[in-house]
Amino acid sequence: MAWSELLPEAEDEYLDAVTYYERRRPGLGARFRTELIAILGRIRNTPHMYQVVYQPDFRQARVGIFPYSLYYREVARGIEVVAVSHDKQRPGYWLDRI
Repeated sequence: MAWSELLPEAEDEYLDAVTYYERRRPGLGARFRTELIAILGRIRNTPHMYQVVYQPDFRQARVGIFPYSLYYREVARGIEVVAVSHDKQRPGYWLDRI
């Protein structure tokens, strides 16, 4: 499974997080990006390694040392990331995207 896609809202969240961390400390945004890419690689290779957290099929993968999680599901073409969510935000706010 080699294909993955971030929904536009998830991509915006990702870019906002990179910008935020880069402003806090130069290089930290790049580290967040590296962690996110690594998680996406793991998800592509073994999508079932993370548990289902929202029924019927949404899984959560934490982004390394950062307080962020990817929420994703398998679709016919691969993986669809529906949110790059800060762990302190309201749970499930992204469910209306589907």
